[in-house]
Amino acid sequence: MWHEPSDWLAEANGLRTSLSTVRRALGLAPGGPPRDAASAVDALESWLARARLEWPTGEHAVAPLVSPLAELLVVASLPPVTHVHNVAEVVDLVERVARKLRHHAEEDDLHRRDLRRAGELQAAMLVGKVPAARLTFDHVYRPLEAIGGDYFDVHRLSNDKTRLFVADIAGHGVRAAMSTMLLKAEYEAEKRSTPHARDLLYRLNSALLRRFPARSLVLTAVCVDIEGATGRFDYATAAHPSPLRVGSETGALDTGGAFIGISRRADFFHGSGTLAEGDGLYLLTDGVIDACDPSGEMYGEERALAALSVSATAGANELYADVLAFVAGRAPADDLAILGARLRSPTA
Repeated sequence: MWHEPSDWLAEANGLRTSLSTVRRALGLAPGGPPRDAASAVDALESWLARARLEWPTGEHAVAPLVSPLAELLVVASLPPVTHVHNVAEVVDLVERVARKLRHHAEEDDLHRRDLRRAGELQAAMLVGKVPAARLTFDHVYRPLEAIGGDYFDVHRLSNDKTRLFVADIAGHGVRAAMSTMLLKAEYEAEKRSTPHARDLLYRLNSALLRRFPARSLVLTAVCVDIEGATGRFDYATAAHPSPLRVGSETGALDTGGAFIGISRRADFFHGSGTLAEGDGLYLLTDGVIDACDPSGEMYGEERALAALSVSATAGANELYADVLAFVAGRAPADDLAILGARLRSPTA
């Protein structure tokens, strides 16, 4: 079949335009296009360049395009083809791929914006300014993805007592973030009416197991109640990393206890202590302690204590900066949260 110049020019331009659209859409994918998809576009463009001087006609001429077309159809989640009859069918298939990939890119962009907004809302709900006569607070929160499964809160129980709470939901990403919202609701219902830190963990465990099947929402947690006038604190832990004390005494506090959300018979660790003027107490999630350098060595408690002891003003931001330097660009493996409190002098 003879093609007039206008026929093959229109087909060639249509194919060239659609391939350009496909390549741009593939380039929007995280990490770039899949290797097979990029090779498929290269093969189709190479075929188009070779056919420029003598436009091919017939099924035999477009047979070499079946394989690269199949790769693009898979990437676009479109039904496969086993053969094509002419260039017009090739142009149609590539245009369908281009439309589908554009739609995917628009959906991905909307999803990313939704996640970014959700992350902003999650960060905003974590902790605000809580006035306390002799206590200052600081924190860092860095989820592995746009939203995460770490949760913390600072609540003033009375004129002189402040409650710090940190929890780490198993997992990360959207599912863990949704669990964090559920945890927040239960914690808000319990935190004001439970006078002792360990009792809070028991009641939180019971409340979650009443609402959700065992092991469907599992977390570690630490709760600390601090008196501003005396520096005395009581704390309780549920399989959570040790609170770190720095200042007049430096070290990791004893810890233990079972996970929350597994058993109604779970028991939790509790302890107490007293902060001197200038002392700090820092609660972490395991995204800090378990961070690894390029060789696989873990950051650990000793490095965290050293970072917090560099100066009397060192705190959450300095600890986070030290973790970043330690991992040397290595991608994080978990959400990371740091919540700290320091006891000031009465005249500070």
